[in-house]
Amino acid sequence: MQTFINNVIKGFFSKPCKEHHVLSLLKMVDTYRRDLKRSVFDSTMEYTIALATITDHFLQITCDYIDEGNQTYVERDNGLIINQYNGDQYSVKKLLTEVDEELSLLYAKEVCVELQKSSRCLPDVIELIDMMNGDRHLYFPSKDGSDQSDFIYYSRPLVEKEINRICS
Repeated sequence: MQTFINNVIKGFFSKPCKEHHVLSLLKMVDTYRRDLKRSVFDSTMEYTIALATITDHFLQITCDYIDEGNQTYVERDNGLIINQYNGDQYSVKKLLTEVDEELSLLYAKEVCVELQKSSRCLPDVIELIDMMNGDRHLYFPSKDGSDQSDFIYYSRPLVEKEINRICS
């Protein structure tokens, strides 16, 4: 499932900006869904629900990027979505099949280590998104990234963000 998520995101963001639209995303989902093994699901219904849930979350996340219009790209080796804005400032997103608080902290620290190895400054925010239930886990690393206490954990569902956007 994680490979499916990574392939859709890489495929979508590898297209020219003028092709970043909902139909393009749905084509990517259709293309890569064939790689999902139905045998890992207990039933066809479970497969269909999982695919629909992930597709819905893809649509919410990518529509944010389309609306913002910032320079966005995906790093090929790790599937991180880099969203550049205001010169050197940037955020990092990673879409994961499932995220729990403990593992997400480890993953956020790993992202910082990888970025520091590639001689990058740390992002303003690292956002890990649980594609099955829509939770967003936000981490705000300190600029030195020295220890675990530098991370602030915050989680909110994608649905809450959508409701706030529609109502405002």
